[in-house]
Amino acid sequence: MNERVKTIITIFFILFLYPVGLILVWFWVDWSKWIKWLITIPLVLALLGVVMVVILSTRSPNKALQQAKEKSGQAMNYFGNTNEALDKQIRYDISSTRSALELYKVDYQKYPISLNNLVPKYISEVKINPYTKQSYQYSIGIDGKYTISTTLTDGSLYFQTSP
Repeated sequence: MNERVKTIITIFFILFLYPVGLILVWFWVDWSKWIKWLITIPLVLALLGVVMVVILSTRSPNKALQQAKEKSGQAMNYFGNTNEALDKQIRYDISSTRSALELYKVDYQKYPISLNNLVPKYISEVKINPYTKQSYQYSIGIDGKYTISTTLTDGSLYFQTSP
């Protein structure tokens, strides 16, 4: 059988019955080694993927998470620690609420009586403090200026006033 027929048969098996095609590539046709390896790499990668799935599925993610919490004493996240992340979220919430208040003032020439008046046109919902689980305190003074305040995770008061 000539090499051309062997090549056609091998390519057919590679396309439709990959393991048989690999055996033919390595033992039947006379192709260069780099082509043989190039055809073999997808099988090796697939086998590595299966091995990794088996290894990772045998480990309990809940157990690993619980061990990490025990070692650190508290849940860690991308910001370094939970309290810093909560404080950043609080500052962001108040800042975005403040922006919505300014947009409201542009439309109505005054600040709203309640943060609920901002929903749904200016904000999707009135945010709550993720640490205390209470609403942010919003008040308007006699001069028409507002103050938004809340408690941070260290117990200190954080507030912003109208410009």
